[in-house]
Amino acid sequence: CFATQSAITVVGAHVAGWISDKYGRKLTIVGATVLIGCAASLMPFVTSYEAFMALIVMWGMGNTLIGGGPAAYVADISSRSQRPQALAILRSAGDLGLMMGASVLGTVSDVASLEAVFGCAAAMILSSGAYFAFNAEESVGRRRALPGAKPMGTRALGPDAEEPQATSEKWGN
Repeated sequence: CFATQSAITVVGAHVAGWISDKYGRKLTIVGATVLIGCAASLMPFVTSYEAFMALIVMWGMGNTLIGGGPAAYVADISSRSQRPQALAILRSAGDLGLMMGASVLGTVSDVASLEAVFGCAAAMILSSGAYFAFNAEESVGRRRALPGAKPMGTRALGPDAEEPQATSEKWGN
């Protein structure tokens, strides 16, 4: 079943990147948390293999969308000089979350039940998605990736001295 999630992630990575670029990082991240949170919250109620696999596919689609979204968002909102540190912090936070999440949810499973684990996981995922939805600004358009793109304006974490504020200067437009 987890091979199915992995296959969806591998096959869908290109599409997820396109969605993130076309519709925005925020929508992609929030959509991913909704898919994963709904799949987690419904998992305890599964009564058949088919329903289980449908939720695995749903969870896999969410994993695919969330795969590169946060890194792209952080890269978009950070200045050139801050980008390596920002991405390192994001990676460390993700690793810490995976390590602590498994320990905490394993303890909840021992103390309560597997249903409580899925409920806690769904609540954490959905609440983080809701927080992001209501508090984060969209980042697409803040940083120009290709010549011919529109100027971006200001950055959330501040401009760099070595990076011109107007991207048209950078690309000679």
